[in-house]
Amino acid sequence: MRIEENHTFTTEEAQQRLKILVDGWQKKYGVSATWTGNAVQVNGKAMGVTIDAKVTIEPKKIVADGKDPGLLLRGAAVGYLKKKFAEYFDPKVTVADLTTRQS
Repeated sequence: MRIEENHTFTTEEAQQRLKILVDGWQKKYGVSATWTGNAVQVNGKAMGVTIDAKVTIEPKKIVADGKDPGLLLRGAAVGYLKKKFAEYFDPKVTVADLTTRQS
């Protein structure tokens, strides 16, 4: 399963925003995250769904590649990720604002 969303930030700020989001997932769901450059591998289980995904920050784009959760959960998974990316990569929201949010 692949999701691509555009962003308007420098690669550094986009990575900072993604790190805040992933840190929240680690706290809330207990998933593991391993960073390599501008990409993070996220593994674990959240709400009974196995997570095995790589999220990469590219210039002007976020790319999430992960294991398809299946027909019944695909729509919910895609909707959740698009919503989170829209929230965390909203140019009207500052990095300081994001640090106070729950994932």
